[in-house]
Formats: sequence, C-alpha cells, structure tokens
Amino acid sequence: MKHFFWSKSFFCALLIVAPFALSAQITKVVGGDYITLMGIPENQIAAQANLYIGQGYMPVFVDAMYFEGKPPAGSSRAASTGIIATMILKKKPAPRMQVQLAQYNSSNNFVAQYAATEAQGWFIINQDAYLGTDNKEHYLAIWVKGNAADWGIVVDAGPVLHQSKFDQLSGLGYKMINRAYHRQPAIGNPAEVNGAVHATSLYIKQSNAISSRSNLPYHEYAKLCLDMKAQGFVLTYLDIHDGGYSPIFTKNPGFTPFSAFPGHKQSSATVKQVIEQKSLEGYYPLFVICDSNKQEHTNPQYAVWLVKAN
Repeated sequence: MKHFFWSKSFFCALLIVAPFALSAQITKVVGGDYITLMGIPENQIAAQANLYIGQGYMPVFVDAMYFEGKPPAGSSRAASTGIIATMILKKKPAPRMQVQLAQYNSSNNFVAQYAATEAQGWFIINQDAYLGTDNKEHYLAIWVKGNAADWGIVVDAGPVLHQSKFDQLSGLGYKMINRAYHRQPAIGNPAEVNGAVHATSLYIKQSNAISSRSNLPYHEYAKLCLDMKAQGFVLTYLDIHDGGYSPIFTKNPGFTPFSAFPGHKQSSATVKQVIEQKSLEGYYPLFVICDSNKQEHTNPQYAVWLVKAN
C-alpha cells in the first residue's frame, strides 16, 4: 500500500458569541444493514461512533457543520446554534475488522497524529473538516486497519494549492473521492463569515473517471446532476458549504441512484421515512448532509442520497 500526505502545517505548520445550546436529540434511522444518525452534537460524535462499533457496525460517512437556526415564530429566544453532525454506519463485513473515528482539534493535531496512525497499518476511508465555534479548524477521519489501494490526503489547502495538487495527483492516476471545504480562523471577525475557505480532500488510485465542481448555486448544481447523468456519471460525493454545492461525479461506480439528484432541504423525519421505505427495495444512504443556510430553518434540514448496488 502506498500513500501520501500533504498539509501546509506539515511543511510550515473572532469574536465568539456564546450560542444557545443545540438539543441533544439524535435521530436514528435503521434501514437494512445501515444506521443513519442525524443531529449529533459535536461532543458526542466519537461516542456515537464507538457505541455502534461495539455493536458490530462501522462508520462509513461523517459530516459536521455549523448550524444557526431561525428563532421559532413569535419567540424572542436566540436561535439554536452549534456544530452538528450526521453519520452513516453499516454492518462490518468481518466481525474482527478494526475501525475508528478520530477527532482532531487543529490541522497541527491532525498532522502530529496522522503519521503514527498510518504507520500502524490504518488508512482513511472518509473525512470531514470544519471551523469550530472555538474558531479553530477541526477534522474528522474514519480509519480502517488493513490493506488498501494507493491513497492519500491533502489537508488544509487554499484554492490555488488545492487545484495544483488536484492536477498533479490526477496526472499520477489518483482520483479525488472526498472533499470538505472549511473556513480558516478569522481574528476579530465572525469566523464563519470572514475566514478564507480551504479544502481537505481524499484521493485513491482508481481507473474510474471522475468529474468535480465547486461552490455552485443550487440551480446550477441540479442541472449539472442531470447533465452528468446523461454522460454516464453518478453523483458519489457532495459537500455543502455557505450555500454552495460542490459535487464529485464518478463514471460506473458500481451502484445505481434512486433519483436524478438528492432530496434537499428535508426534515429529519422525512429523511427517516424515505430511508426506511427505500431500504425495503435495497437502497441505502450514500450520504446525508445538513443543508440549512444561516437562520433559514428553525431545525436542521438535510440532503439525502440513496443508491443500491448494481
């Protein structure tokens, strides 16, 4: 197994307003061999992963973002704010398979622990990055122990470097399978608004063609999904950041989607109903992402994408 790791921290290295705490109510959905969790508070992400790992499941997807809710009608109470996460887990293909979800509270922390973890035979299958309410970059990584195809990760790259690394790695046969946009800390400003946007992306060597776009408005993104479908590409990853949609499409990924493009702005109750119903037909969630702009909804809304194996 070969791998690479790049980070600006590896080569070199606000005004915070106390939010109204998010409710700790987590929505759990069971469908087939999969469990989907929505509304996970930041301080419970690892605990939830460990809970289900102990029950024979493994996390395969995790996404965290800052949610600032719209105050309830007629209420003067501050809107709910904070970091919430979604997670998808599936039954382990082998009972003794080792898997862990790790949290890192800075890019330096990620860099410091990455080498030691990888040296012990672990590889990353999914990751996410976000700016925390503490005005620091945070990272989530799902690690699996064992052999893997050639893979690597580019951490905390600005737009120019992100494109440069993408071009370089594409030329070497690596394909980007996951990308998380996140803001840099901003000093003396609301960081979620004013920090520069960087990206952390995961690559593997594979023959399937991919195509990706960044920060599209919804109508362009929806049209692109239809255009790419006509060319034989399937949406395989999506990042939503500051109201912009950044999809990754893969040709012949080995599964078929339920619809032309994901359901968006869905309540957790609707997502739960859809997953439960479609799981009876063999569909499972590829991703579930919080899809709410600042004070757009009182409660988090989600984008859900269901697929089934060919």
